[in-house]
Amino acid sequence: MNKKKSRDTTVEFMRIIGAIMVIGTHIKLGNLAKGVPVFSHILASCFVGDGVAVFWMILGFFYFRSDNYGKRLKSLVKSILLPLFIYSAIVFFLGDWLFEGTSIAESISHSAEDYRKLLTNLLSWRNVVGNSGHLWFLYTYVLTVIIWPALKGIKVFISQNSKREKWLVVILFAAVTLNYLSENKLFAFSHYSINAVAAASVYVLLGDILYEHRDTFRDNVKWRIAGILAFICVNVLRAFVQKECLIIDSKNTLPIFWYTPFALVAVCGLIIFLFSFSGIGEGRGRAAILHIGSRTFYIYLLHYAIKNVLNRFGVNKAILNIVNDNCYAYMTLYIALIFVLSLLGAEIICFIVNLPTRRRESRL
Repeated sequence: MNKKKSRDTTVEFMRIIGAIMVIGTHIKLGNLAKGVPVFSHILASCFVGDGVAVFWMILGFFYFRSDNYGKRLKSLVKSILLPLFIYSAIVFFLGDWLFEGTSIAESISHSAEDYRKLLTNLLSWRNVVGNSGHLWFLYTYVLTVIIWPALKGIKVFISQNSKREKWLVVILFAAVTLNYLSENKLFAFSHYSINAVAAASVYVLLGDILYEHRDTFRDNVKWRIAGILAFICVNVLRAFVQKECLIIDSKNTLPIFWYTPFALVAVCGLIIFLFSFSGIGEGRGRAAILHIGSRTFYIYLLHYAIKNVLNRFGVNKAILNIVNDNCYAYMTLYIALIFVLSLLGAEIICFIVNLPTRRRESRL
């Protein structure tokens, strides 16, 4: 999620948008009220529902830019696996204290069954701790990076002929659409293991293609309009479809998921819209975007825990009361609060991580 070598403000701005959308997904109001679908809630869910898809696209921008597979895996361990392990350990032992208000002693204490479940989940490469549902993305991210040689083979194949690239786009869109029409029975996309990687790979490949052709969209008003219209119109259509699905089956939320054709078109539209600008931000604005963009990994990692702590103290309910149950005002304020607190946490982590480097530099 965080690409140090990239200093393109447009891409960094995409990271920030992705982080905001992810937070929105995790604090949104329910789609049903007393068993009845609420369109305003559903529409909000649609507009913030594809944050992880944005991150998969960004991964695709840089996925094939280096052929050093060993260096890629080494970086994966340091930048993703190590923070994931530390975060999981903290939540496993202190989660009940942080989120439920139990004593530290009770929170640290775990039964043999808890450890058995932890090991079982880890062996199946799933999130191993409670109150951290967002970590599925990082587990899938790791697998997606590991299968780089396979996707690289597809990249090499389509690069040999421009028509192959067009056919790949058609095939990917068709595959996602057919899977949706089969009610996700064709490929069974999910948030776990190879099923999640398959869905993520669609976005990675399309992200690579869009990035290769980014100059086609640059300063092109027609593409800019087409991109934002695709994002808005598809999400509005998606909301209507989702409402009808909920009327038939209150548990059917498939249209909102990030691996549907609605999400694919909407995210492609958003990416094209942002690429249509020569650059986003100037001067201090540019510096701020680059800086915040470099913190999005830790913002993603921390936001769920921060949300849980705030919910424990009723902050979500307080904001909802303040805005008189207005869905959009509630989401705007709560997203902003969690984003700022997550950014503050990210700054603290980065300060600690970079402290040894600062000390060495001060000695020189």
